[in-house]
Amino acid sequence: MDAAVLGWLVASRIDALSPLIAAFSELSRPAYLLLYALVLALGQGIRRRPQWAQWWVLPPAILVTNGLVHALKALIGRARPPAEFQLGQVSGDSFPSGHAAGAAVVAVLVSLLCARWWARAAVWIWAVAVMVSRLYLGVHWLSDVLAGAVLGAVVGVVCWVTAGRVRTALGERQVNN
Repeated sequence: MDAAVLGWLVASRIDALSPLIAAFSELSRPAYLLLYALVLALGQGIRRRPQWAQWWVLPPAILVTNGLVHALKALIGRARPPAEFQLGQVSGDSFPSGHAAGAAVVAVLVSLLCARWWARAAVWIWAVAVMVSRLYLGVHWLSDVLAGAVLGAVVGVVCWVTAGRVRTALGERQVNN
């Protein structure tokens, strides 16, 4: 299945779109996601949005996800697809996809944080586009991307639940003091 999906996407490439997809993928690196999350959390605070402190779950969730991705890559050591499929130079192991994991953790948490349906839909469309871009560029197998998506989603839910428990505990402590 991995080879079939990758082969189909590589054969379906549109030369004029390839540089745009590569740039989009580059701007979706986990390091950039962390920067975007910090700006978003600060922006919510500056605008004095209700529940703005909840947005601070994003940066640590991205860091945890990235740490787990690197640990799993070192542990599993799966090679990337052959160089003839890849657009551009990519180094390191393949499984799981860090881009997919980062996109999934952001999509899960933004979906939980945003009340507007269109914002939730937009973040999921973006996340799927990030995941597809990794396949289009030939730098990951489908199973790498799916595993990254699952990892990111799980980390997002765990961080959300943990942050909620911390907020509850802090709230109870403030009431008791």
